[in-house]
Amino acid sequence: MALEKISLSDTPTKAPVTPVKATRLPRFSFRPTKKLSFILLGVFVVLIILSIAIFIPARAILASANKTYTQARTAWDAIKKQDVGLTKEELVKTRASLVETQNNLKGLAWTGYIPLVGLYYRDAEHGMNAASAGLDAAETVVDAILPYADVLGLKGQGSFVLGSAEDRIQKAVATMDKITPQIPALEDKVKTVEKELSAINPSRYPAKIGNIEVGAKLSSVRQLATQSQIAISDASPL
Repeated sequence: MALEKISLSDTPTKAPVTPVKATRLPRFSFRPTKKLSFILLGVFVVLIILSIAIFIPARAILASANKTYTQARTAWDAIKKQDVGLTKEELVKTRASLVETQNNLKGLAWTGYIPLVGLYYRDAEHGMNAASAGLDAAETVVDAILPYADVLGLKGQGSFVLGSAEDRIQKAVATMDKITPQIPALEDKVKTVEKELSAINPSRYPAKIGNIEVGAKLSSVRQLATQSQIAISDASPL
């Protein structure tokens, strides 16, 4: 049997390599239709209108609110001077300024139906109601003691704080004697203040806006209203 000669020099033939073509992903192009374009355009226009509708009244509200705040501070200065007549005049001015602020706020009443924004509008509304009730209480006290301002020495000549202990006690007793008949009305007003302020959640606001500590002030005002109600209730005649 004949053996075949095997040649070691012969190399195996390589199979041809076929290049792999990269698979192209289909391209998706977003071409808004005319209807969709008009819808988007309409949304943007509505957002612009809403922004302007809120911004313009908000500027007026902020301006009148600052005016009311300044006027209320003036009334407080008159109270510290123990000038009942001047206090009455400044409270009247404060009332007029507060009414202006409330009227400006009504221009944003429609925002009360907008989610999230409505929360802040209602907070502002509660704040205005509390301020109005507090002003009612202040006017009630002033109207009760105004006819006796001369007798009580509440014409701005002296200082309640700087008087002697006996003078302060006598003046406090005499003043309370004039206010006592109005205590039920005062109690109702202070309850309204507390109720309106309790509806405002301080946690919705940052701890500080500019130089104003918003959260702390809201909490302190609510606490003051509660303490005032307790004090008036204790002073109520049996």
